Amino acid sequence: MSQRSSSILPSHAKRRIPILAILALLPILLVAAAHPSWAAEGGTPNQCVACHTDAAKLKALTPPDPPVSEAGEG
Repeated sequence: MSQRSSSILPSHAKRRIPILAILALLPILLVAAAHPSWAAEGGTPNQCVACHTDAAKLKALTPPDPPVSEAGEG
């Protein structure tokens, strides 16, 4: 009996798998780099810091605290 290789793929196909994987992922990486979803439209880091440190804007966007109840728990 002849011994069979434990692999299903021939050796030349094994060498092509990493290349095909890179070629398959390349368009996705290029689109993600061209259109970053994490960046705000027209926003710059300075605008982000200015908005996130503006006390008046933060207070206007924050919901009011619930009223304090006089009754104790239990």
